[in-house]
Amino acid sequence: MALKTYEVYALVDELQSLEGAQIQKIQQTSAEELQFHLRIPGESLWLYLSIEQGLERLHLLPEKLPSLPEPPSFCMRLRKELLNGRIQSIRALQGEPIVCIEVGRADARHALIVEMIARKGQLMLVDDAYNVLASMQPLSIQRGLRLRDPYSPPEKPTPPPTRTETSTPTEASALTEPPQNTAASQNTEPPQNTAASQNTEPPQNTAASQNTAAVFSGNSVALDTERQAMTLEAEGSWLRWAEAGALEVGAEEMQRLLEAKAQGEEALAAMGLAAEHTLYRWPLQIGIGQRFQQRSEKQRFQSLRQIALKTRRKQLKKAERLVEALQEDLGRCQESLQKEQEAELLKGHLHAIKRGATEIEVTDYYDPAMGKRTIALDPMLSATENLDKLFRKIKRARKGIEATAPRLDETRERIDTLRFEIEWIEQVQDMEELLRYVPAGLAEQAPASEGKEPPQRARPFHTFTSQQGYRILVGRSSQANDELTFRLSRGNDLWLHVRGCPGSHVVIPRQKSQEALPNEVLLDAATLATYFSKARQQTHVDVIFTQVRHVKKPKGANPGQVAVLRDENIALRVEPERLQRLLHQSPTNEDFSVSSVR
Repeated sequence: MALKTYEVYALVDELQSLEGAQIQKIQQTSAEELQFHLRIPGESLWLYLSIEQGLERLHLLPEKLPSLPEPPSFCMRLRKELLNGRIQSIRALQGEPIVCIEVGRADARHALIVEMIARKGQLMLVDDAYNVLASMQPLSIQRGLRLRDPYSPPEKPTPPPTRTETSTPTEASALTEPPQNTAASQNTEPPQNTAASQNTEPPQNTAASQNTAAVFSGNSVALDTERQAMTLEAEGSWLRWAEAGALEVGAEEMQRLLEAKAQGEEALAAMGLAAEHTLYRWPLQIGIGQRFQQRSEKQRFQSLRQIALKTRRKQLKKAERLVEALQEDLGRCQESLQKEQEAELLKGHLHAIKRGATEIEVTDYYDPAMGKRTIALDPMLSATENLDKLFRKIKRARKGIEATAPRLDETRERIDTLRFEIEWIEQVQDMEELLRYVPAGLAEQAPASEGKEPPQRARPFHTFTSQQGYRILVGRSSQANDELTFRLSRGNDLWLHVRGCPGSHVVIPRQKSQEALPNEVLLDAATLATYFSKARQQTHVDVIFTQVRHVKKPKGANPGQVAVLRDENIALRVEPERLQRLLHQSPTNEDFSVSSVR
């Protein structure tokens, strides 16, 4: 959720000390995020601006975020107009989560308007007359604001009119008027119009035609009590808004620090603390920043999960439609193949077929009762041509069955694999593992996490260790299975898989080609192969094992599908104690490389 209006006012109040800060760098960290490197005497700070949907915010950062390799056009325009300028003021729009940052340089003055409206965030660069020069997101047509137009805040939706019942004119005159009309009859304007009459805040239309800067309040802490449910007085000191639970210090210690800060530098010095310490100078910035970081990471994880699930569900639907089509083709081919008996019977009665006949009745020698069978004919063809047509149809049916049956089996196996992966993705809780299931190029579409470097490429396998010290590698997904088996493994490594069931490839690396593996190691690997397969719920499973050199990838096969040329069988009885021992191991922190597989 975006920042509330009273939080925006409190943040702006805390940022007043940034007036005069020089903007030394402007970087864009994602399509919806910016960071400004500010320099004040004796200190460098990073100001973070985000209009990420549902997480719109503005606050200081404890450290720099990684930036995009190629800055977008909006970032380049900001560099052109704002770089090396100094912040003149930071002000909030009265009653709205909108902040204006005015920046001055020797040659010109500009302002950056940050609209932190929930799910409608926007960043706009305006000139000294508050004409819109550029925007981070395309300007909405419904809003009616275009480039070079004077800036005006978005209009709030009009509340529905109050319903009143008036049966007769007499009754209507006796009814009490709504509060707005009563105020009008008493020559008292509503809160908005009162502000207009006092010249504190001009109406939006007037502001668009006059100096738009007037819509920003000079006193950032003064809230409009008629439009804002929670005021500073009701909430108490703004220091209470710091998210103490999200900080590295405890809630009680944070409360003492906030109280000391409220009393001034002498109170901080009495506690043995430096007043310039970042945690004590910017408690609200750090608290809100950490709170939104957790939300952003959670939102990114959920977005990636939805991308992975949506991709596989789409593939699953496509595969299920293909199965239906292949079954129909196979059924037609099998019907045509049943015509073989008719062709043989027709072959023995060619002399009895008259030209133009539409059917012929023959003795059915394939029927034990030697009954009669009627065979349909094409009257436009001769007897020989009818026979040739029937044999061609049978030949095509044989070829169709030979091509369709294996493809149908592969598609059904693909469906089982996709269903297994969907179940697995729904249970995944680790970001590194989830990235293995996100198609390449789609991970960047999810909201970016704040405060973290881009995730490194995850290894395509889980690593387990047997009691004898042997490493057991388990593929994470269909694509990871292929990578583990055919790129990262050697020919003499041992390969395991559940017989006739979709699941992960399991590899036991061997240092020597003739190294004999203890039976306990094979049982551990077979147990893991069972757990990471569709046979997870079974207690007795057949697991095949062979050397990797005997595993081949058929041409055109789907990811994870292989052909085993030679194998041996393990009749496994799953032992819960063995499985728990393997699953409760601590994950290893190894770099992803071929050498790490050895």
